[in-house]
Amino acid sequence: MVRPPRDIALAFDTLVRVSGGAKATAEYLHVSPRSVRRWLDANDPPYAHAALLWYLSPIGERAIDLDTGARVATLGGLVLELSRRLAAAEEQLAATAPRFAANDASVQRPHVALRAADIGLHPFHVGPQPIELR
Repeated sequence: MVRPPRDIALAFDTLVRVSGGAKATAEYLHVSPRSVRRWLDANDPPYAHAALLWYLSPIGERAIDLDTGARVATLGGLVLELSRRLAAAEEQLAATAPRFAANDASVQRPHVALRAADIGLHPFHVGPQPIELR
């Protein structure tokens, strides 16, 4: 997540000018215009208020847009990579998965399906292909 600079309080007077003055800034921040003028005179605004003004400024909005675009591009790349991996895994599974005959007990009675370990086979053992009658 994009964050305002740590020394954003130093740019508070610029942010107030960009946002339309003390009165407009006070409306944005839900404080009195007197509080904004006091912070400007002391050059010591609360960080949370200065950060909020930064987020509302054109610079902050642009930074958020850039960050969002970068996240979308990254997540899009991850989705494509995971889609490729899923397709490769599906192809590998289709190529190596054993086929069951119609008279196989696991097909007729799925609740009594045998595990490969029960009959002494390695989990990835590929047995003979069943004969399909047409």
